[in-house]
Amino acid sequence: MEFEDRVPFVVRLEAEDRQALFACGTPMVFPIRQVLLREHEPSAQALTAPGGW
Repeated sequence: MEFEDRVPFVVRLEAEDRQALFACGTPMVFPIRQVLLREHEPSAQALTAPGGW
């Protein structure tokens, strides 16, 4: 989802909603330069990268 002001979706959430969203996920750590997504690749997953890029 992209907004005209380019503010990330997760930043728009209230703190409580953001915490609930992150609590639903599974934290994972990947090696440096590991490809996580490819353009146009179908997926039913959501990915957040809170740091490290």
